[in-house]
Amino acid sequence: MFDTYMLSVVVFPLRSYFVLLVLSGGTRIFVGFLVLEEMVKGFRPVRFRVLRDGREQLLQPSEAVLLLRRADEILLASDGYQSDFSSFCDMLSSFQLGWDRVYVCGLCLKDYRFTRLDESDGHGVLFHGRHVCRECARSELVSAIERSGKPLGLGGMRRLLDLLDRFRDFDRVVGLLSPLEADFGLTRFDRIEAVSTPSSVDTGDLPIVDRFKRLLLDGGLKKLLPVQSLAVENGLLAGSSLLVVSATATGKTFVGELAGVENVLRSRGRLLFLVPLVALANQKYRQFKERYRDFGLSVSLRVGVERIRTGRGRSIRTSLSSDIIVGTYEGVDYLIRAGMLDDLGKIGTVVIDEVHMLEDDERGHRIDGLIARLRFLFPSAQFVYLSATVGNPRWLAESLGACLVEYEYRPISLERHLVFALEGEKQRCSGV
Repeated sequence: MFDTYMLSVVVFPLRSYFVLLVLSGGTRIFVGFLVLEEMVKGFRPVRFRVLRDGREQLLQPSEAVLLLRRADEILLASDGYQSDFSSFCDMLSSFQLGWDRVYVCGLCLKDYRFTRLDESDGHGVLFHGRHVCRECARSELVSAIERSGKPLGLGGMRRLLDLLDRFRDFDRVVGLLSPLEADFGLTRFDRIEAVSTPSSVDTGDLPIVDRFKRLLLDGGLKKLLPVQSLAVENGLLAGSSLLVVSATATGKTFVGELAGVENVLRSRGRLLFLVPLVALANQKYRQFKERYRDFGLSVSLRVGVERIRTGRGRSIRTSLSSDIIVGTYEGVDYLIRAGMLDDLGKIGTVVIDEVHMLEDDERGHRIDGLIARLRFLFPSAQFVYLSATVGNPRWLAESLGACLVEYEYRPISLERHLVFALEGEKQRCSGV
């Protein structure tokens, strides 16, 4: 039955038998299932059945030997898993038959298809420890995305498929669908290189309280970053209200902190530090508490009792009599609306972080109202507005009654990462 074919036989072990894919010109003719047993002269076929056109047929074991003798090539297929071909090789050697080893797609093998993986392309894509072809890997990735329930859209889908083609590792790429376990080597979207200019202000030359200056110097801050220097030159320590516009990771946050702590130490009033997100409020609270714990300044957090996240054994100070009060926009707005203004006492500095949120369709009008109320209630306070991006900074500065400090360079390189997350996952990720 084999005389009319120029045959290739692809062999791989499956449980207690060997599967033989019989090919002609790369096209599968039929599939054979061969059971071997060890005899006196070595391993020999004892059972051979074939599947062809959906029908099974039991053949004499000797037909398997005849098939192998007629084959132009015998290929022992591996997909990267440890496969035991010892008994099959013993039989081939007994019949003086040669063989070659090839890498193949493990998923194709499951469907009795033969897809050779070349060494030149890294033996395909790594998939759960085995090697698979690009087409199978992409199909599995699309299925995983659909099962995740995340509406990535065409752009997100293309991004993941491109990463799969580039890194050839299915498990690393599909891990991006679980943000808390994502591989940051894959999530990196791009890198904005640092462009620094010399700072013109030494920390030791700042006109601030001596013990505050010592704290900064002992903490390693010998020289201000450019945007911080510009803020000082524009009246930060003289009580001027500023709109500071600069890229992320250029040191904007410390501008507000520097003015606020100095005003507290000079008895000009408390520091009210407002941020848009609960996670950011938690982060700033922890940072300020750690930095000023032994400095004699108290720090509290106001984001709404039900939104405060604490670890086991940790306590959160929420008193409005603290020197530094960190809160979200909505959390502080609630205090004002609830008639708790007297509890806030004298406010010397108000820092509004991420003030570009004024442009947000849902929250912008509420933030605008909050800023207006704060300016009315604390007319003598120094306002410091911080923003990484804003459409028309000069116009915004004028409307806020602030001096514009704009810095377009970056002293520290910045990596931007693209993470696919649902709303609930975004909140968990932001607290990492």
